[in-house]
Amino acid sequence: MKKICFLLCCFVLITSCSNDSDDGTEEEFDPSAIVGSWKLARATFLAADGSPTEEDFSSKDVVYTFETNGNLTVSNNSPGHIAGNYSYTFKRDFLSSTPGQNESEVLVVEIENTKWAYNSLNGTLVLSLAHIDGPGLFFDPQ
Repeated sequence: MKKICFLLCCFVLITSCSNDSDDGTEEEFDPSAIVGSWKLARATFLAADGSPTEEDFSSKDVVYTFETNGNLTVSNNSPGHIAGNYSYTFKRDFLSSTPGQNESEVLVVEIENTKWAYNSLNGTLVLSLAHIDGPGLFFDPQ
């Protein structure tokens, strides 16, 4: 039951932002919104037994720095990446490689060919792989 609730919460998080504005046109997104340094505050994921788990990273020095040239630097190991440099793109895309008729494009940060669902909640950057039972990463601006 906990796993179902966790997955439902992740699904709501990913789909909570509409792709359409009130007038029926696609809303614009600002590609520079992700640029800068973001400190990992917490991560959510499913434990081996399927129960939802949250880990506090606020006291750890894990910083993701997104540059305008498409370079991402990760300062220390995280549930999503080991420390190092990566390429990324920030775009509107489908999460799956073969989208169904009812699937909508969402904001995606593609890091080294892995699509992370993007969301921004009250200044917190959220990157999620919940669509494939992966972690959710919550960042505060640095």
